[in-house]
Amino acid sequence: MVSATYHIKKYSGVNYDELFTSLKDKKYSDSTGYGYEIEKIESQFFTASYICNEPTFIEEYNLNTGSISKTKVILHTITRFTIYKNPSYITISASKKMAKSLLTQLSIITHSRIEISAFLPDYHHILDHLSDAFDGELKITGMQISEIQIEDGVRGSFYAKYFPSSKGITLLKKWLKDVTYINFLIQNIDESINIGMYKSGILRIYTSVDEQLAEKIIYCVIMEE
Repeated sequence: MVSATYHIKKYSGVNYDELFTSLKDKKYSDSTGYGYEIEKIESQFFTASYICNEPTFIEEYNLNTGSISKTKVILHTITRFTIYKNPSYITISASKKMAKSLLTQLSIITHSRIEISAFLPDYHHILDHLSDAFDGELKITGMQISEIQIEDGVRGSFYAKYFPSSKGITLLKKWLKDVTYINFLIQNIDESINIGMYKSGILRIYTSVDEQLAEKIIYCVIMEE
């Protein structure tokens, strides 16, 4: 199963236009070994990549001499991200380590003025927005519920699945404050899209979708009204 992971963060301290200008002016070059490339510009967001050179060495064995030599090569690490104007969110399509590195670079380029805070998903809003944006049936297919009081002095967590679609909303309402992950399925005649949303602000799209559809899903997640 193909999975795309997006780390979602809220930003403040600098406005959207400042961020765009700062990144555009810090274009990648071989001389510095790092920088940014603006890839796509829309009315409410732009997508860019942070590119960084990482020197590494490859060992090669010489059959004629029986010796091993090291060759220096330059690898390019690319971290793709999108900055939204309203609401003010950043989505980063990368590993946790690369996402953290990008946020550090954004702090440097804005002279520590950018403030990054957690994205707290509103599951009910996400359900409403996905329902409005997509045709077909939208259902909750699973959820992780944590810190459940099992008995005196005993707490635990469980993953709920295999329940009727109508039961998903009931479970969500009952355990909302304890839900740490929820799985959605959008199903119609043409396609099925499997989505996972963590309370920590990580979105996973488990179904292989094109860029335009991924953008549509992400916007449904971050919409505040």
